Amino acid sequence: HANAMARQLSAGLAAVPGVELVWPTQANEVFTIVPALMAERLRAEGAVFYDWTPDALPDGRDIAEDQAYVRWVCSFNTRQEEVDELLARARAS
Repeated sequence: HANAMARQLSAGLAAVPGVELVWPTQANEVFTIVPALMAERLRAEGAVFYDWTPDALPDGRDIAEDQAYVRWVCSFNTRQEEVDELLARARAS
């Protein structure tokens, strides 16, 4: 279930302008580069995700000052509604 929710989150985030998937989503974690303002707005609205170290980016990749490298984690109790709501908020950011 966690992996399925992460795949849906990954696909949805990849379709949001300004969001880049860093690694293929193979389990319950999604790694993205997002606009920093989007990350701030989502956190202000209650989204929980983790800043990730740019040292973990693939060779040759970097982030700009107006971007954030973040990790999203889905679990056994992540609900479809939560994924849908987060994606709607990301699209509106």
